[in-house]
Amino acid sequence: MSTYIIGTQKVYVAHYDLTSYLDSVSIGGQKAAVAATALGATTELMKPGLETINFSYGGFFDGPAGADEIHDYLLNHATPAATPPPFSVCPTTGADGELAMMHCGRDLSYDFGGAVGSMLKISASGGAAADKLVRGYVMIPKAAYTASDVGTSAELGAALVTQRVYAALHVFTVTGTDPTLDVIVESDADDAW
Repeated sequence: MSTYIIGTQKVYVAHYDLTSYLDSVSIGGQKAAVAATALGATTELMKPGLETINFSYGGFFDGPAGADEIHDYLLNHATPAATPPPFSVCPTTGADGELAMMHCGRDLSYDFGGAVGSMLKISASGGAAADKLVRGYVMIPKAAYTASDVGTSAELGAALVTQRVYAALHVFTVTGTDPTLDVIVESDADDAW
């Protein structure tokens, strides 16, 4: 059984790496118990209801250099009309092939403050804006890429007609006069790229 120590996790929201700002993170989901007891039953029957996804994180406000831009971005994407940003948590180091949890989240609350003499703290919490919590893998880790790169292939198994394959792409910076980014996700039964 693996255990993880909080400290080396990576937390990405859209094009922001929040890792160095945070001191806590939580992402999870649950299904509410829905009563399905019919007449004549001798015990109450419960069935799983709709899934609810929630997340929260807390940390430190880091002045004009970055955190205020993040703050504005998160507040602007808290509106129902905005496109929900991908929210990814890598419970280890975010290296190629490691576990990652993701969903499209929407901040429902964002606060900052603190007592006199303490660090200025931020906290945010919210829920899924689309679909569900997805368990996946880091295919290409955060790094500077100047040429084509191919991530490590992963055996995902066959997706049924009723299933979906999800991908989240976090692009943190781009440079150059007219940069391009082509992302290709391929499926091949014999792993021959």
